Formats: sequence, structure tokens, C-alpha cells
Amino acid sequence: MKDSNCLNQKPDMFSNLISHIKFFNRTNVEFSDIVSSVICNHFSYDTNTDDQKKTYFDQDKALLYPYLLSFCHWDSDDMLDDEGNSIGKKPFIKFVKNGEVLESVTCEKSTKYKDSATGWYRTGPNFNHDAVSEMSSTIKEIKFDDNSKKLFEILVQNFLDYCHHITDKEVCRKLQALNKVIQEKKNSFTEKMNEIEDQYNEHDKKEDYTENDKAKYNLYEKQREQIKKWEIVPSRPGIFVTLTLLVHHSYASVSSESFTIEQWTEGVFDVLKDYHEEYFVIDELIKMKSSDWARMKKIFQKCHTNKLRKRVRAYLSNKNKSLWTRTQKKKIINEVYGWREDRLYYCPHQLEWVTIENHEGHHLYFRSNKSKKDSEFFFPLSRGYNNYISDNSDKNLITGYDEDGNPTGENAVNAFDYMIKKIEDAMVTYQVKNPSIFIKFELSLIFLKRAKQNLVLWLEKKNNLAA
Repeated sequence: MKDSNCLNQKPDMFSNLISHIKFFNRTNVEFSDIVSSVICNHFSYDTNTDDQKKTYFDQDKALLYPYLLSFCHWDSDDMLDDEGNSIGKKPFIKFVKNGEVLESVTCEKSTKYKDSATGWYRTGPNFNHDAVSEMSSTIKEIKFDDNSKKLFEILVQNFLDYCHHITDKEVCRKLQALNKVIQEKKNSFTEKMNEIEDQYNEHDKKEDYTENDKAKYNLYEKQREQIKKWEIVPSRPGIFVTLTLLVHHSYASVSSESFTIEQWTEGVFDVLKDYHEEYFVIDELIKMKSSDWARMKKIFQKCHTNKLRKRVRAYLSNKNKSLWTRTQKKKIINEVYGWREDRLYYCPHQLEWVTIENHEGHHLYFRSNKSKKDSEFFFPLSRGYNNYISDNSDKNLITGYDEDGNPTGENAVNAFDYMIKKIEDAMVTYQVKNPSIFIKFELSLIFLKRAKQNLVLWLEKKNNLAA
């Protein structure tokens, strides 16, 4: 069964959906600095600009078509003569849910739109209309049956949900965190270059270096540029496309009833960041070919594995178990900590009040086997500070495990001590610098010390009952 107009049956409806997604339609949209720093702008348009680069309305298809074709593979049917004898093969394209991405229609070597030189993500004056037109024609040649039609509808819906979610500030924080570890790898070569520069006078040029230093400096500079091309920034659509395909293809292998595409997206970004030493090995990155195709190939070879999917599943399952509901958080704050004020304390990191309404419940053993929702592992944080520490155990409020991996037994009491110390340190700075903030910190100490005492009494009562 073949339906060559499956994508275009309701083009006006699809275009209307696209126009309501900020990732594509940037008209009158002002993203925060966090979103603007990582989200690719090569697939969007803006009707209010005179900039020709931002006025192509079909640029969404430069992402949609390669996405769909990455789930497509070539196959063939027997061609028979009038007597039923085989006279050859007739090729056709079909959807394959869990096919090998690097062998898909998008990635096949014979296509004109896979290489960065004529990439399908070229936009603005370099917008590759020919490539998008060719992909559109290719999609119309897909052989559909009832199963592939259903898969097609799911893929399109996932694509729209993903693009709607990708500009969420919290998602972009995760992309920003992943980008930070890549930048740190790049900066390691900058430091090596600086060490060479420090051996010479301020006005010495590279030409004045010894041959050995010059050779090392040039090598470090080249290696730094290799790493830089992995950065997740708006000007690098190839990286964005690769991460997009990785999210969707890894998601295709899990039950959509377990996690939404939005949850899976965040999980993939967090796992890539947490295991960056495994997925982004410096020695491998600096030796590989410098092209978007080479980077896509590397990502899928390293990351599109059952191991990554298991890690994302475990992370999301653990996250779901360790997050408190609004009712649960308020119960702990009121009944365990005895807080009666709306204001909990003034955050020394964000310089804003943490309140009953705006706080985020931080699990002190987040992502560990102790991540059950126990009151003694709960601590209220500002959203900004929670995002700052949640992805790095070294920044946690407590030392959960010693060097040998054994639990230290620390809990929310230690977290209170940590926050009290942070506020006391901040008071030294703000006593003269800003007296009004100093007063807020003074009030915070009263609130925190009283809440800590209530927690200690609650734990003693709990332990006595257990005994």
C-alpha cells in the first residue's frame, strides 16, 4: 500500500502548528539568555525582520525531513513478468522504527544532503532549497501500510512535542550544562597554550617561540578548534541535529507509556553530561575528521546503545521516585520543620527569598539507591541553586558517601548546618556592602536554626518509636 501524500494531506494544519512553536516562529519572541545561548536558530523564521537569513518559511523542513528520513531505509520488491518470472528488483523506501540510523536514507553516503558542504541544515542565503526539495520528493516515495502510517503519525507528534519543549528554560539549562563540560575540554588546550605563552615576554609573538614550542602551540591550537566544533551553540546546527536524532531514536526503543518525549529529552541530556568522560573522550575527538557527518557518526556509535537507554531509564525512574509532590513538600515544611512563615530563608547563592510557594524540593541523595522520599533527606532550595548543584555531587549540601563509596549517614540536619554556614559567610560580605541584604540573612538564621531544632526533635521521636 502506498500513500505519497501522507505528510501533505493537511499542509495548512501542519504549517499552523509550526507557526505556534517558538522554536520555529521567532516573530515577537524574546528568549532568555539561557535559551539563546544554546538553541539553534537555523530552522526558524521571523516575519518582523529585514534580515534575509531569518525570513525563509520552509526552514522547519530542513529539520523535519532529515528527522523523518532517519527512520527510513531502502528495500526492494521483486519485479515479475507476465509469466511470474523475476526480472529484477524495484527499490522502495519504508519506515523502520529501530533501524540502524547510520544506514538510514538521511545518512546514506549517496545522498547529496548529508555532508556539511551541502548540508540539509544550510540556511539563510545558503539555505539548501534543492536538498529540501529532494527530501520532500523522497518522502513522497515512501511505501506506507497501516503500521507505517501509525509510526509516521507518532514520529510527527514526537517531533512537534520535542520542538515545543526544547526552548523550555530548564531544558536549556541541561544543554548548557552539557555544553559546559565540552567547553572545559576545550579550555584544557587553552591552558596548555597559556603555559607556553607564559614562558615568553608580553610582546613576543608566536614567531619568536622555539621550534619545539611553536610546534606544540600550533598542535594545541588545532586540537582546541577540534573540540570547539562540538560546542552546543546556535551557530552549530549540525550538533543540534545530531542530538535531536539521538533523543528520538533512543526514545523509539523504549515504551512511550513509561516516559514522554519531553522527559526522555531531559534524561538524555543529563546522562550525556554525567557520563561525558565516556561519551566525549578527548583523545578520540581530536583525532577524528572535522565534519558534521563525522561527529554524527561518532555520537551514534558511542551513544546510541542499550547501555545509554538503560542509564536514561534508571535516571528518570530514580528522579520520579525522589521528587516530592507539592502537598508532600508543604507537609514536611509545616509538620517536620515547623516553618510557619511564607519566607523560608534568603538564598545566599541567588540573593532571593526561598518561599513555601517558589522553593524546589532537593533530594540530598538524588540519583542514588537512597532516593526514596524520606523527610530527613529533603531540603528546600531556590530553583537557581537547585539547578546549580543537582548535576554535581561535589556541590551537594552534604557528603553522602565517603571515598570508598560507603554512606556517611548525613541527612537534612547536615544540610541545615551547611546553609547556615553559607549564610554566615555571606553576612561578612554584605554587612557593609548591602545592609538591607545583611538584615535578610539575619532573619534567615533565625528561621533556619529554629527549623533545624524542630527537625532534630522529629528525628529523635522517630528513632525512639522505631526502637
